[in-house]
Amino acid sequence: MIRPVLALAAVASVAIGIDEALRVTPVDALLGPADCRHTHVMDARSGLPVTGIEDLALSVDGATLIASAHDRQDGAAPDGAVYRIAVAALDGAEPPIATPTPLPAPSTERTGFRPHGVARAEGGDALAVINRHAPGEARIDVFGSGGAYDRTLSDPMLCRANDLVWSGSDALLITLDRAACGTDIADLVPWARTGRVVRWTGARFETVRDGLVFPNGIALKYVAETRADRITPLAPAGEPIAVPGGPDNLSADGSGHLLAAVHPNLLRLALGWTGLTIPSRIVRVALADGDVEVLYDDPDGVLLSGATVAIRAGPHIVAGAARDAGLLVCSTKT
Repeated sequence: MIRPVLALAAVASVAIGIDEALRVTPVDALLGPADCRHTHVMDARSGLPVTGIEDLALSVDGATLIASAHDRQDGAAPDGAVYRIAVAALDGAEPPIATPTPLPAPSTERTGFRPHGVARAEGGDALAVINRHAPGEARIDVFGSGGAYDRTLSDPMLCRANDLVWSGSDALLITLDRAACGTDIADLVPWARTGRVVRWTGARFETVRDGLVFPNGIALKYVAETRADRITPLAPAGEPIAVPGGPDNLSADGSGHLLAAVHPNLLRLALGWTGLTIPSRIVRVALADGDVEVLYDDPDGVLLSGATVAIRAGPHIVAGAARDAGLLVCSTKT
Protein backbone atom coordinates (compact mmCIF):
# COMPACT_ATOMS: atom_id res chain seq x y z
CA MET A 1 0.00 0.00 0.00
CA ILE A 2 2.94 2.33 0.46
CA ARG A 3 3.58 2.96 -3.24
CA PRO A 4 -0.07 3.76 -4.12
CA VAL A 5 -0.29 6.09 -1.14
CA LEU A 6 2.90 7.84 -2.17
CA ALA A 7 1.59 8.12 -5.74
CA LEU A 8 -1.67 9.65 -4.51
CA ALA A 9 0.26 12.03 -2.30
CA ALA A 10 2.41 13.07 -5.26
CA VAL A 11 -0.66 13.68 -7.42
CA ALA A 12 -2.28 15.66 -4.61
CA SER A 13 0.87 17.75 -4.18
CA VAL A 14 0.96 18.56 -7.88
CA ALA A 15 -2.75 19.45 -7.83
CA ILE A 16 -2.26 21.68 -4.80
CA GLY A 17 0.74 23.30 -6.48
CA ILE A 18 -1.23 24.00 -9.67
CA ASP A 19 -4.16 25.33 -7.67
CA GLU A 20 -1.84 27.65 -5.78
CA ALA A 21 -0.19 28.81 -9.00
CA LEU A 22 -3.60 29.73 -10.44
CA ARG A 23 -4.92 31.51 -7.33
CA VAL A 24 -5.27 35.30 -7.35
CA THR A 25 -5.37 37.26 -4.11
CA PRO A 26 -7.99 40.03 -4.06
CA VAL A 27 -6.77 43.60 -3.60
CA ASP A 28 -8.55 46.69 -2.31
CA ALA A 29 -10.36 48.41 -5.17
CA LEU A 30 -12.76 51.29 -5.67
CA LEU A 31 -15.15 49.01 -7.59
CA GLY A 32 -15.99 45.32 -7.71
CA PRO A 33 -18.51 43.04 -9.41
CA ALA A 34 -21.31 44.36 -7.20
CA ASP A 35 -20.75 47.89 -8.57
CA CYS A 36 -20.69 46.93 -12.25
CA ARG A 37 -22.59 44.89 -14.81
CA HIS A 38 -21.90 42.75 -17.81
CA THR A 39 -23.70 43.71 -20.99
CA HIS A 40 -23.87 41.79 -24.23
CA VAL A 41 -23.26 43.81 -27.38
CA MET A 42 -25.21 42.76 -30.48
CA ASP A 43 -23.77 42.77 -34.00
CA ALA A 44 -26.05 44.86 -36.25
CA ARG A 45 -25.56 42.43 -39.15
CA SER A 46 -26.09 39.06 -37.51
CA GLY A 47 -27.97 39.95 -34.33
CA LEU A 48 -25.49 37.78 -32.41
CA PRO A 49 -23.41 38.83 -29.40
CA VAL A 50 -20.00 40.29 -30.16
CA THR A 51 -17.15 38.28 -28.63
CA GLY A 52 -13.49 39.19 -28.19
CA ILE A 53 -13.54 42.98 -27.79
CA GLU A 54 -9.77 43.21 -27.54
CA ASP A 55 -9.31 47.00 -27.62
CA LEU A 56 -11.40 50.18 -27.31
CA ALA A 57 -11.10 53.80 -28.37
CA LEU A 58 -13.45 56.76 -28.13
CA SER A 59 -14.74 59.02 -30.92
CA VAL A 60 -13.53 62.60 -30.95
CA ASP A 61 -16.85 63.85 -29.54
CA GLY A 62 -16.89 61.16 -26.83
CA ALA A 63 -20.28 59.84 -27.93
CA THR A 64 -19.16 56.60 -29.57
CA LEU A 65 -17.05 53.66 -28.48
CA ILE A 66 -14.82 52.15 -31.16
CA ALA A 67 -14.37 48.45 -30.47
CA SER A 68 -11.89 46.09 -32.08
CA ALA A 69 -13.30 42.55 -31.90
CA HIS A 70 -12.29 39.12 -33.13
CA ASP A 71 -13.58 35.87 -31.64
CA ARG A 72 -10.34 33.91 -31.37
CA GLN A 73 -12.07 30.75 -30.16
CA ASP A 74 -14.57 30.37 -33.01
CA GLY A 75 -12.84 28.81 -35.99
CA ALA A 76 -16.07 28.95 -37.97
CA ALA A 77 -16.01 32.77 -37.88
CA PRO A 78 -12.37 33.69 -38.46
CA ASP A 79 -12.92 37.35 -39.28
CA GLY A 80 -13.84 40.14 -36.88
CA ALA A 81 -14.76 43.80 -37.17
CA VAL A 82 -14.18 47.26 -35.82
CA TYR A 83 -17.51 48.37 -34.37
CA ARG A 84 -19.11 51.63 -33.33
CA ILE A 85 -21.25 51.56 -30.18
CA ALA A 86 -23.21 54.54 -28.84
CA VAL A 87 -22.06 55.39 -25.31
CA ALA A 88 -25.62 56.48 -24.44
CA ALA A 89 -26.84 52.95 -25.24
CA LEU A 90 -24.79 51.56 -22.35
CA ASP A 91 -27.42 52.98 -19.95
CA GLY A 92 -30.35 51.29 -21.69
CA ALA A 93 -32.23 48.16 -20.71
CA GLU A 94 -31.60 46.59 -24.13
CA PRO A 95 -28.14 45.40 -25.28
CA PRO A 96 -26.38 48.09 -27.33
CA ILE A 97 -26.08 47.57 -31.08
CA ALA A 98 -22.60 47.43 -32.60
CA THR A 99 -22.30 48.80 -36.14
CA PRO A 100 -19.26 47.49 -38.07
CA THR A 101 -17.00 49.58 -40.25
CA PRO A 102 -16.62 48.54 -43.90
CA LEU A 103 -14.04 45.82 -44.43
CA PRO A 104 -10.72 46.65 -46.10
CA ALA A 105 -10.94 46.64 -49.87
CA PRO A 106 -10.59 43.05 -51.13
CA SER A 107 -7.50 42.08 -53.08
CA THR A 108 -5.14 39.15 -53.40
CA GLU A 109 -2.82 40.85 -50.88
CA ARG A 110 -5.51 41.74 -48.33
CA THR A 111 -7.36 38.67 -47.14
CA GLY A 112 -8.85 38.32 -43.70
CA PHE A 113 -9.72 40.92 -41.07
CA ARG A 114 -8.74 39.96 -37.53
CA PRO A 115 -8.41 43.28 -35.71
CA HIS A 116 -6.16 43.66 -32.70
CA GLY A 117 -5.11 47.10 -31.41
CA VAL A 118 -7.09 50.13 -32.61
CA ALA A 119 -6.30 53.84 -32.38
CA ARG A 120 -8.20 56.99 -33.33
CA ALA A 121 -6.29 59.92 -34.75
CA GLU A 122 -5.90 62.95 -32.50
CA GLY A 123 -8.62 65.49 -33.22
CA GLY A 124 -10.17 63.42 -36.02
CA ASP A 125 -12.04 60.25 -36.89
CA ALA A 126 -9.36 58.37 -38.84
CA LEU A 127 -8.62 54.92 -37.42
CA ALA A 128 -5.54 52.72 -37.56
CA VAL A 129 -6.07 49.02 -36.87
CA ILE A 130 -3.56 46.23 -36.41
CA ASN A 131 -4.88 43.37 -38.51
CA ARG A 132 -3.42 39.96 -37.66
CA HIS A 133 -4.94 38.55 -40.82
CA ALA A 134 -3.00 35.25 -40.86
CA PRO A 135 -0.80 33.24 -38.45
CA GLY A 136 2.60 34.91 -38.15
CA GLU A 137 1.49 37.89 -40.24
CA ALA A 138 0.05 41.33 -39.54
CA ARG A 139 -0.46 44.66 -41.23
CA ILE A 140 -1.97 48.03 -40.37
CA ASP A 141 -5.25 48.97 -42.05
CA VAL A 142 -6.15 52.66 -42.00
CA PHE A 143 -9.73 53.96 -42.23
CA GLY A 144 -10.50 57.59 -43.02
CA SER A 145 -13.33 59.85 -41.90
CA GLY A 146 -16.68 58.07 -41.98
CA GLY A 147 -15.04 54.67 -41.59
CA ALA A 148 -14.19 54.09 -45.26
CA TYR A 149 -11.09 52.00 -45.92
CA ASP A 150 -8.14 54.21 -46.90
CA ARG A 151 -4.86 52.29 -47.12
CA THR A 152 -2.69 49.50 -45.73
CA LEU A 153 0.80 49.68 -44.23
CA SER A 154 2.85 46.52 -44.68
CA ASP A 155 6.28 45.38 -43.55
CA PRO A 156 7.61 41.96 -42.46
CA MET A 157 8.51 43.40 -39.03
CA LEU A 158 4.80 43.98 -38.31
CA CYS A 159 4.24 40.24 -37.80
CA ARG A 160 4.34 40.82 -34.01
CA ALA A 161 2.48 44.15 -34.00
CA ASN A 162 0.26 44.37 -30.91
CA ASP A 163 -0.99 47.92 -30.35
CA LEU A 164 -0.54 51.39 -31.78
CA VAL A 165 -1.18 55.09 -31.20
CA TRP A 166 -1.15 58.09 -33.52
CA SER A 167 1.83 60.41 -33.15
CA GLY A 168 1.03 63.30 -35.46
CA SER A 169 -1.14 63.63 -38.54
CA ASP A 170 0.31 60.62 -40.37
CA ALA A 171 2.76 59.10 -37.88
CA LEU A 172 2.13 56.04 -35.72
CA LEU A 173 3.88 54.38 -32.78
CA ILE A 174 3.52 50.58 -32.85
CA THR A 175 4.45 47.94 -30.27
CA LEU A 176 6.08 44.73 -31.49
CA ASP A 177 5.72 42.38 -28.53
CA ARG A 178 8.32 39.82 -29.61
CA ALA A 179 11.11 39.49 -32.16
CA ALA A 180 10.26 36.29 -34.03
CA CYS A 181 7.22 35.86 -36.25
CA GLY A 182 6.93 32.23 -35.15
CA THR A 183 7.81 30.44 -31.92
CA ASP A 184 11.30 31.17 -30.61
CA ILE A 185 12.59 30.20 -27.16
CA ALA A 186 14.44 33.53 -26.99
CA ASP A 187 11.03 35.27 -26.89
CA LEU A 188 9.53 32.90 -24.32
CA VAL A 189 12.09 32.87 -21.49
CA PRO A 190 11.04 34.96 -18.47
CA TRP A 191 11.91 38.64 -18.81
CA ALA A 192 12.95 38.23 -22.43
CA ARG A 193 13.79 41.70 -23.73
CA THR A 194 12.99 41.03 -27.36
CA GLY A 195 10.18 43.55 -27.86
CA ARG A 196 10.40 47.05 -29.28
CA VAL A 197 8.44 50.10 -30.34
CA VAL A 198 8.67 51.36 -33.92
CA ARG A 199 7.43 54.56 -35.54
CA TRP A 200 5.79 54.90 -38.93
CA THR A 201 6.98 58.32 -40.04
CA GLY A 202 4.61 58.53 -42.99
CA ALA A 203 7.33 57.20 -45.27
CA ARG A 204 9.20 54.44 -43.40
CA PHE A 205 9.42 52.42 -40.18
CA GLU A 206 12.13 53.19 -37.62
CA THR A 207 12.90 51.78 -34.16
CA VAL A 208 12.16 54.12 -31.24
CA ARG A 209 12.89 51.84 -28.28
CA ASP A 210 14.07 48.25 -28.02
CA GLY A 211 14.95 45.81 -25.23
CA LEU A 212 11.37 45.79 -23.90
CA VAL A 213 9.69 42.93 -22.00
CA PHE A 214 6.67 42.01 -24.16
CA PRO A 215 5.52 45.57 -25.00
CA ASN A 216 1.76 45.54 -25.39
CA GLY A 217 -0.51 48.58 -25.05
CA ILE A 218 0.70 52.09 -25.81
CA ALA A 219 -0.73 55.55 -25.03
CA LEU A 220 0.71 59.05 -24.49
CA LYS A 221 4.22 57.72 -25.19
CA TYR A 222 3.96 55.16 -22.40
CA VAL A 223 4.15 51.46 -23.15
CA ALA A 224 2.81 48.47 -21.18
CA GLU A 225 5.45 45.80 -20.53
CA THR A 226 3.12 42.90 -19.82
CA ARG A 227 5.64 40.36 -18.56
CA ALA A 228 7.42 42.91 -16.36
CA ASP A 229 4.32 44.23 -14.50
CA ARG A 230 5.15 47.82 -15.38
CA ILE A 231 4.25 50.80 -17.55
CA THR A 232 7.34 52.37 -19.07
CA PRO A 233 7.94 55.80 -20.64
CA LEU A 234 9.32 55.64 -24.15
CA ALA A 235 11.93 58.21 -23.17
CA PRO A 236 14.90 56.15 -21.89
CA ALA A 237 15.41 58.47 -18.90
CA GLY A 238 11.86 57.94 -17.62
CA GLU A 239 11.21 55.72 -14.59
CA PRO A 240 8.95 52.68 -15.05
CA ILE A 241 5.75 52.53 -12.99
CA ALA A 242 5.06 49.20 -11.24
CA VAL A 243 1.46 47.95 -11.46
CA PRO A 244 -0.26 44.96 -9.76
CA GLY A 245 -0.30 42.67 -12.76
CA GLY A 246 0.84 42.47 -16.36
CA PRO A 247 -0.56 45.55 -18.14
CA ASP A 248 -2.34 44.95 -21.43
CA ASN A 249 -3.90 47.82 -23.40
CA LEU A 250 -3.64 51.41 -22.16
CA SER A 251 -5.96 54.39 -22.57
CA ALA A 252 -5.67 58.05 -21.58
CA ASP A 253 -8.62 59.42 -19.61
CA GLY A 254 -8.00 63.08 -20.48
CA SER A 255 -7.07 64.13 -16.94
CA GLY A 256 -3.40 63.20 -16.77
CA HIS A 257 -4.09 59.53 -16.00
CA LEU A 258 -3.74 56.25 -17.83
CA LEU A 259 -6.21 53.41 -17.44
CA ALA A 260 -4.81 49.92 -17.80
CA ALA A 261 -6.31 46.46 -17.74
CA VAL A 262 -3.74 44.31 -15.92
CA HIS A 263 -3.42 40.53 -15.64
CA PRO A 264 -2.61 39.50 -12.05
CA ASN A 265 -1.91 35.91 -13.11
CA LEU A 266 -0.34 35.33 -16.52
CA LEU A 267 -0.67 31.55 -16.18
CA ARG A 268 -4.44 31.88 -15.84
CA LEU A 269 -4.38 34.18 -18.86
CA ALA A 270 -2.40 31.62 -20.89
CA LEU A 271 -4.91 28.91 -19.97
CA GLY A 272 -7.93 31.03 -20.89
CA TRP A 273 -8.44 29.07 -24.13
CA THR A 274 -9.32 26.02 -22.00
CA GLY A 275 -12.42 27.70 -20.59
CA LEU A 276 -10.79 28.63 -17.28
CA THR A 277 -12.00 32.05 -16.15
CA ILE A 278 -9.39 34.81 -16.08
CA PRO A 279 -9.19 37.54 -13.42
CA SER A 280 -10.02 41.11 -14.42
CA ARG A 281 -8.27 44.06 -12.81
CA ILE A 282 -8.26 47.72 -13.87
CA VAL A 283 -5.87 50.36 -12.54
CA ARG A 284 -5.56 54.11 -12.91
CA VAL A 285 -2.07 55.61 -13.05
CA ALA A 286 -1.39 59.30 -12.27
CA LEU A 287 1.40 60.29 -14.63
CA ALA A 288 2.40 63.32 -12.53
CA ASP A 289 3.61 61.22 -9.59
CA GLY A 290 3.25 57.56 -10.64
CA ASP A 291 0.51 56.88 -8.10
CA VAL A 292 -1.42 53.68 -8.90
CA GLU A 293 -5.04 53.15 -7.83
CA VAL A 294 -6.95 49.92 -8.37
CA LEU A 295 -10.33 50.88 -9.84
CA TYR A 296 -11.79 47.40 -10.30
CA ASP A 297 -10.85 43.95 -9.06
CA ASP A 298 -12.54 40.64 -9.88
CA PRO A 299 -10.09 37.80 -9.07
CA ASP A 300 -12.47 35.15 -10.41
CA GLY A 301 -13.52 36.90 -13.63
CA VAL A 302 -17.18 36.74 -12.56
CA LEU A 303 -18.50 39.54 -14.79
CA LEU A 304 -15.81 39.66 -17.47
CA SER A 305 -13.09 37.09 -17.94
CA GLY A 306 -9.65 38.57 -18.54
CA ALA A 307 -10.20 42.27 -19.27
CA THR A 308 -7.67 43.42 -21.87
CA VAL A 309 -8.69 47.09 -22.13
CA ALA A 310 -10.44 49.73 -20.03
CA ILE A 311 -11.55 53.20 -21.08
CA ARG A 312 -13.49 56.08 -19.59
CA ALA A 313 -16.65 56.76 -21.61
CA GLY A 314 -18.91 59.45 -20.20
CA PRO A 315 -19.92 58.45 -16.66
CA HIS A 316 -18.63 54.91 -17.12
CA ILE A 317 -15.50 52.84 -17.01
CA VAL A 318 -15.93 50.32 -19.84
CA ALA A 319 -13.80 47.21 -20.31
CA GLY A 320 -13.52 44.57 -23.00
CA ALA A 321 -11.79 41.19 -23.10
CA ALA A 322 -10.12 39.24 -25.89
CA ARG A 323 -11.59 35.94 -24.66
CA ASP A 324 -15.04 36.92 -23.44
CA ALA A 325 -18.22 38.34 -24.94
CA GLY A 326 -19.62 41.82 -24.46
CA LEU A 327 -18.45 44.60 -22.17
CA LEU A 328 -18.03 45.35 -18.49
CA VAL A 329 -19.75 48.64 -17.59
CA CYS A 330 -19.04 50.35 -14.26
CA SER A 331 -20.57 53.64 -13.11
CA THR A 332 -17.67 55.63 -11.71
CA LYS A 333 -17.53 56.94 -8.16
CA THR A 334 -14.70 59.35 -8.87
